[in-house]
Amino acid sequence: MAAKTDAGDSQQDGESATLSLADALALAVKSQREDRVADAANIYQQILAVVPDHVDALHFFGVAEHQVGRLEAALQLINRALALAPEHADALSNRGNVYRTLRRLDEAEADYRHALALRPDDPNTLSNLGTVLRARGDFEGAAATFREVIARKPDHAPAWQNLGGTLENMQRGAEALEAFREAVRLAPDSVDMFRDLGLALYTQGLFVEAAEMYHRCLALCPGDARARHLLAACTGEDAPARASDAYVRAEFDSFASTFDASLARLEYRGPALVAQAVDEIAGDLPPRPVVLDAGCGTGLCGPLLRERAGTLCGVDLSAAMVAQARDRGVYDELVVEELTSHLRRHVQTIDLVVSADTLV
Repeated sequence: MAAKTDAGDSQQDGESATLSLADALALAVKSQREDRVADAANIYQQILAVVPDHVDALHFFGVAEHQVGRLEAALQLINRALALAPEHADALSNRGNVYRTLRRLDEAEADYRHALALRPDDPNTLSNLGTVLRARGDFEGAAATFREVIARKPDHAPAWQNLGGTLENMQRGAEALEAFREAVRLAPDSVDMFRDLGLALYTQGLFVEAAEMYHRCLALCPGDARARHLLAACTGEDAPARASDAYVRAEFDSFASTFDASLARLEYRGPALVAQAVDEIAGDLPPRPVVLDAGCGTGLCGPLLRERAGTLCGVDLSAAMVAQARDRGVYDELVVEELTSHLRRHVQTIDLVVSADTLV
């Protein structure tokens, strides 16, 4: 059997070429690794048109859909692959990644543990398990898991990076700093690694060295909004009047998965205080008021506001935060937008605005 493909590497002068299924799959995987995800997806579709039950095409197509944020499609494809090959460790691990993105942490953990039972020495799956433990707030368990990854594979840069982040969650800044330094040493071309090290240095008061890390980030990626903002914070130079939308969006997207757990460890009471304040002015509100949760984040205020609102809306710049708020199932409407822009367009339709941990 053969598959027809129009991917760039497989054609001459715009003409399509016919490849064997094995060659087509190899070309798709190569395209995917080079971030040409649309090319890869096109080839996977062509393979599946010839062989609908091609396990690897289903699996890798699912991974490609995950890469572009089509999570339900990703889940359906990987589920089909696993129905055909239930002991496929890579597919289990990658389905775990989709579940983790969907915040279905129990299912993610189950897939990672199943994959590890099949392939106990896989450091990537073990590291992924650590990220689930961290997202749950089990920072001791997460740190131990990342250290186990490092013991097996000392040059696993993401494990060092995740260990650093977990140690920061545990308020162990000096140890976190050393973990981030090792991550940068192992991955000297990673913007994320330099950015995390820069923030750890900043937190420790090492502003000059932190600024150097942000300069390195910008050398690698001149448009990096977080690095540009944090460089201004370190040096005071070119400081914006307000944090840019791009910075706020990137910053909150980056820690959406651990946000609730981190606040729980701080015994955060913002939502309860907001609800108490709403009760104090309840007599001044119309029946069944339209309530806007401005800067709703992951929706921690939502469950407490639900019974106090006729219509409950939320707005936040971070799509990752809003996705978690949506999972709570208590908002009538959720919008990804800068909140003052949203307010300007809806000022006549809102009875009450609440805001927890946003104006600070």
